[in-house]
Amino acid sequence: MFSCAFIGERFLQEGQIFRSGVITFDGNAEVFDAPIGRWDEHDYEQSWLDAISLVTAQQPKRAAIVTGFNGFDAAYLHWWPIYSTGDSVVIQEQLLILENIRDKINAENMFDFVRPRTQKSTGSVSEWAEPLEHFSLFGHCLQLIKHEEAKRQAESMRSTIDCR
Repeated sequence: MFSCAFIGERFLQEGQIFRSGVITFDGNAEVFDAPIGRWDEHDYEQSWLDAISLVTAQQPKRAAIVTGFNGFDAAYLHWWPIYSTGDSVVIQEQLLILENIRDKINAENMFDFVRPRTQKSTGSVSEWAEPLEHFSLFGHCLQLIKHEEAKRQAESMRSTIDCR
């Protein structure tokens, strides 16, 4: 079953704030440390939802789960391109080098820079496959969680305003 979530608390390392997360697919789990600054946890989660929505609708056939965004002026973007293959999705871990595309890429068009799926006969490309329904189910669950968080925040704000 596919999932992607933050774990633990934020931490400081070499002057940069990070938050660890785990991405799980095809029975494998990979831990990542997402820089918090240009994007916070909500920005990452929204980008995950956007990618899932695009791929499950197969419009386009590829997007990416971003796990390391430090701005487009950074050296690279750490992400997990996802490719729709009909009834399943294929996930690969990649670094997108930003040097030659820095003036072209932005938050609205970054999925346009997901390279076509790499398939090497040597088997040196790490990739995992998940049924599309698992991927879609995770997106639905993440949307529900975000909706409940927003509802709690609204209720908290309402109670703060009502306190006199």
